[in-house]
Amino acid sequence: MSKRPLSPGASGPPLKRLHHEVARPEPRLILNFDSSLYDELVVHIFSYLTAVELCTVHTCNRHWARLAQDNQLWKALFIREFGTRLRGKGANPPQHDRHTKPLPTRAPQHKEVDWKWMYRISSNWRTGKHDLDLLLPAPTILAGDLTFTAPSQLSREPKVQVHKRSRESLSLRSRIFPSGANVMITCMAIDQSSAVTNQTRVVVFYSTGAFSTFSVATSGTELEVYIPPTPGERTSPIQQAAYHHPFLVTLSATSTLSLYDIIPGKIKHRQTLSSFSSYPPNSLVLSSPSQNSFRLLLSYSTPVYPAHWSVGMVELMISATSSTVSSSRNIRAFELPFTWLSGESMQASVDQWNRKLRHVVATDTDGKWVVIAGADNNNIQVYRLRTKTSPGSLTFVRTLHGHADRLASLSVADGRCVSLGDGGEVWIWDLERGWGVQVGGQLVRSGSRSHVVFDDRRILCIGSRGVEERRFDI
Repeated sequence: MSKRPLSPGASGPPLKRLHHEVARPEPRLILNFDSSLYDELVVHIFSYLTAVELCTVHTCNRHWARLAQDNQLWKALFIREFGTRLRGKGANPPQHDRHTKPLPTRAPQHKEVDWKWMYRISSNWRTGKHDLDLLLPAPTILAGDLTFTAPSQLSREPKVQVHKRSRESLSLRSRIFPSGANVMITCMAIDQSSAVTNQTRVVVFYSTGAFSTFSVATSGTELEVYIPPTPGERTSPIQQAAYHHPFLVTLSATSTLSLYDIIPGKIKHRQTLSSFSSYPPNSLVLSSPSQNSFRLLLSYSTPVYPAHWSVGMVELMISATSSTVSSSRNIRAFELPFTWLSGESMQASVDQWNRKLRHVVATDTDGKWVVIAGADNNNIQVYRLRTKTSPGSLTFVRTLHGHADRLASLSVADGRCVSLGDGGEVWIWDLERGWGVQVGGQLVRSGSRSHVVFDDRRILCIGSRGVEERRFDI
C-alpha cells in the first residue's frame, strides 16, 4: 500500500538522498620524484652523483635506498674513481699478456663482485682509514683468509700456525726432525697455483737446509720432504722462495738459485745457478705464461762504479718438462753506453747517474713495476719494466717522497707498494698513479730485521716487538 501524499503547502522533513547520487571527490594523483619516474631513470640520475651524495640519498626513504644499492651503479663509480684495475679477491685478470705478481687473495672472477664493498675498501686504502691490532712477533705470510706464522727463534718443535678467523688455528709439523733438535724456520712460500686448483699448499724451509710441503685443505698433512744430501751454499739457509706447483725456486743467503720439481711423494733437484753480478737484496716473481713453461723474474742490486748501487732484473724462461732454464737475459737500469751520445741521450745518462745509491735497503717487483729504496735520502725509486722489446728495458718513472725515517722494508704486488720505516712509519703507494698516503698508528718500532707483507685488505708490519695488523675492510 502506497503512502498518502502530503497536502499542498504542508511542511515536512527533507527528502532523503540516494547513495548513488552522492558526489565523490576525484582521487588526486600525487606527483613526486618516486611516482613520476621509472626506476631506470632514477638510477641514471643517481649515476651523476658522487659516493658521498649517493650515501646521502640512501637515507631518504626505502625506495631510494634500494636504488642506491644498485651494483652496476657502484661499478661505474669505482671505474670512474679507481680505473678498471680491481685488486684482490674477485679481481678481473689483466687484459694484456704480462704476468704480474698477484696479491695473496687474487682469484679468477667466478662470482658477482660487490662493487660498493670494493669501492669502500679502495677508498680506505687511498685515505689510510683502518683498524689496528697488535699481534705476537713471528715471521708471517698471507694467503687469502689464512695467516701463516712461524717462530723467529730456534725451537725443538718447529711448527707453523695457520690462523683463520672463522675457525681455530691449525699446526703444521714436520716428521723429519728428531725430538730435542734445535731448528729454526727460515722461510715459507705459498703455492701460487692455489687460485686455480683451490688447494692451498705451503713450503716450509728449515735452518738445516731441509724443507717440507704441506696441504692446508687436508688438515695440515705433510706431503713431500726434501733433505739435502750434503750441506751446501744452495740450501743453507734459504731466504726466499717462489712456488708454482709443481715447480719450486729457492734463493739462499749466498745468492744461489736452485730449481726443484715436486712430484707426488718426492722432490727432485733439477738445477743450480749462480751469478757474479747479482747482489742482495733480491725478490722473486714466478708465473706460468703457458702450460709448457715458467717465467722467473729476479730483481737485484747491481754495482755502479766506483762504490754505488742501482737496480737490475734477470728474466729466466724455464721449461716445464725438464724444470731447467731454457733462456735468460739481464736488464739493468744503469747502462753506460761506450760511444758518442746525442744531447738528449747524454742528459738521460747524467740523470740516471745522479740516481745511484750508496746503500740499498730493499728491492722488489711485481713483474711490471720495479722499486729500489736506499738509505741515502729515504726515497723510493720506481721503474717500469718492459720485456716485450729486445733486449728489454727498465725506464725510470718517478721518485716517491714521504718517509721521515730510514726505510726498513717494502713490498710490491699488483701495482701497489707498502713501505715501512725504522720508526714504524707506514706508507701506501699506488705505483700506477703515483699517489701515496701515510698510515697512522706507530706501535711497533721496526729495525733492520723488520719486514712488511700485505694483501688486498690488510697490512702486517713485523718488527722486533710484535706485529701490527692494519685492516682496511671496515
